[in-house]
Amino acid sequence: MTLYSGLMLFLALSSAYKGRGKIKFVFSSVVLMCLMGFKDLTVGNDTPNYIEFFSRLQKLPSLIDKSSRFEKGYQIYAKFIGYFFNSYQALFIITAIICISCICYGIYRNSINWQYSLFLFVGLRFYYFFLSGLRQSIAVSIIFVAYVYLKEKKNIKFIALTLLASTFHFSALIFLFALPVSKMKIEKQGIIKIVISIVCVYILFGPLLNIILSHMPAYYSHYLTTDATSANNMADFINAIIPCLILLLAAFTGYRSNSENNKSGDSYNFLYCDLDTQLLFLIIASGLSFIATRASILDRMVQYYWLFSIITISNILFTIKDNRKRTIWYFIITSFIIVYNLAILFFRPQWNAIIPYKFFWK
Repeated sequence: MTLYSGLMLFLALSSAYKGRGKIKFVFSSVVLMCLMGFKDLTVGNDTPNYIEFFSRLQKLPSLIDKSSRFEKGYQIYAKFIGYFFNSYQALFIITAIICISCICYGIYRNSINWQYSLFLFVGLRFYYFFLSGLRQSIAVSIIFVAYVYLKEKKNIKFIALTLLASTFHFSALIFLFALPVSKMKIEKQGIIKIVISIVCVYILFGPLLNIILSHMPAYYSHYLTTDATSANNMADFINAIIPCLILLLAAFTGYRSNSENNKSGDSYNFLYCDLDTQLLFLIIASGLSFIATRASILDRMVQYYWLFSIITISNILFTIKDNRKRTIWYFIITSFIIVYNLAILFFRPQWNAIIPYKFFWK
């Protein structure tokens, strides 16, 4: 736990200056890559499954294992790595390079304060999931890059990357809804449409789940008989509230007006045409978390929209003009996230199974 505490403190303190230091950003990225790539097989509750599959796949003469529940894109990816490297550690290292590079590219293109976005990436526990779930980590990372093309209205590239992400984890297809969402604005009509959709899905969840599973790979049907369908999960209620608090923060600090006033400045030109989309993503993340109280497996789908909070929160905070007000909010938000993170690591160390952290050579 000391390792993660030190990592968060370093990222938080190095982000205190309102700027974009490339050296510290690159250094921090390399550290995250190393921790993810050089982890021991005991780090991450899904890690043993990926090791077992990687080793088994290399012994097969075929490109894919038809009996496996893993998506074909991931299987081809793992087979290709195994062709050159006869070690599962290579799988971890290459995956770490791909995932962290994609996350950093998205941050580079969208965030005012790169270091603070990295702090949020760790502090909001996304990084911990990356230490465990390889398939979805790759999918989420590709989606993070796909958003750049969505923002630039390059819809074909956006759709292509989203479909590519779905070959690593089928759930990535939910991000296709970001395309119509990107054409909406933060206004009464748009918000009402999203809220009504969320309420309808919540009410009709049972029949909809059966319809969706009937069109998904057969192995997903096992979720109906596992803890993944557990209902009224308190963690999901909390996860539904947090995005709402961020939206209140955006309203209270005048995020949209501050950003519009600064849009003409060179240091803010990354903000074009995506403010409303990012805020709508928070609403969707909150709604999906609310629906996930009916079946916690939907937590996986929340990540595709919730991950963008590492950009949104950073931009909300560092577009505050008043230095004193920004410092106060910085202290409140950063302290809350650190305490929240450490509390979960202390009281729920079994989540993601990342404690204790060990390097593979130990």
